[in-house]
Amino acid sequence: MQRNRAVMILAWAFSAAAVAAAIHNAVTGTGSMECAVLITASLILQFLYARSLKQNKP
Repeated sequence: MQRNRAVMILAWAFSAAAVAAAIHNAVTGTGSMECAVLITASLILQFLYARSLKQNKP
């Protein structure tokens, strides 16, 4: 349960960071690589969270 919560919080944090990076990229025109890395990390963490929820069904 604690692992699920930690993965969920990390996924939300990376999602928020990806949105902030996208806004920064739109304003300044730089940082597209960091945006891609953050979005990829966010998607991987969300996938891991969803998979762990499926495995822990009652």
